[in-house]
Amino acid sequence: MPGGGTAHGPVPRSFEQKINKKLYVKALKSVLVDKYHSNALFVVKDFSFNGKTKDVNNFLKGQKLDSSLIVCSSPDNLTIRACRNLPNAKAVPVSGLSVYDMVKFTHLIIDEESMNALMKRVG
Repeated sequence: MPGGGTAHGPVPRSFEQKINKKLYVKALKSVLVDKYHSNALFVVKDFSFNGKTKDVNNFLKGQKLDSSLIVCSSPDNLTIRACRNLPNAKAVPVSGLSVYDMVKFTHLIIDEESMNALMKRVG
């Protein structure tokens, strides 16, 4: 056989690290407080988007929110579908909210139901 195998070749692996629950909750609190103090936290009553990207884009441009993370109460919300194609916005359900996303985006827009769920999680 010509060639042969590669000795000590690259091995695919995950660089994921475990974070303790208490540390994660403390990071969530810290980012929420930072967003609040920098006037980058917006709590809305309810998202009334019909699943069209154009509507979400017009809303964000009208409010002058350039880089925004939108937090919805349910994973099957039409807002998540509407934000998929926007380069400077992301919509996630409250169960899928991460500290990295909260830090990455400048503004945090969250509805009341999600805020209550997040406060329950944070304590």
